[in-house]
Amino acid sequence: EAQKAKPHIDRALELSERVHGADHPATVRALTVRATLRLATGEYEQARQDLLRTVAWHEARQHPDVSFQHGLLAESFFRRGDLSRARQHWEAALSSMRIHFGDRHVST
Repeated sequence: EAQKAKPHIDRALELSERVHGADHPATVRALTVRATLRLATGEYEQARQDLLRTVAWHEARQHPDVSFQHGLLAESFFRRGDLSRARQHWEAALSSMRIHFGDRHVST
């Protein structure tokens, strides 16, 4: 089923970049969706490339969702066996969750 979604997600990303530009929130959301699909289908390096972009975008804006992006990026490293880099991003995710949501929040 994921393979059926791939061309549609790629097209949505392409259209969003064309209409809104690479830095628009809709484009970054589409990029996150593509990265998540790539994680699900074992395309870990491609997912990592997408997620490096989304993390940078969220960090530049101090956006609270950066914790979610770091978590996905950590998963891409983990699935490729790079436990050190995975840990760095999981720790960044936790740190961001504490800053944006506090220690008592369910996400933290």
